[in-house]
Amino acid sequence: MADADTKTLMREALDNMFETATNNGKDSLEVTPAELKQATEVEGKTHPEPLETAQHVLHAEARDSDEINGTTIKFSLPR
Repeated sequence: MADADTKTLMREALDNMFETATNNGKDSLEVTPAELKQATEVEGKTHPEPLETAQHVLHAEARDSDEINGTTIKFSLPR
């Protein structure tokens, strides 16, 4: 799978995570690269891209109101 396709899948998975957390009344969502990569599994298969790709997607989605702690990002909700 191409890198751009993987990033798109990861962004879609992250959007789904935001939506689920918001629908459950949460005011924040903490996500690690491993969690995002796992959320993009297709038919139980993980993508060969490194965790750095997931980390890049997380950082690209981070806003000033979000907290970055190592590789974990705590996103403020709603988005």
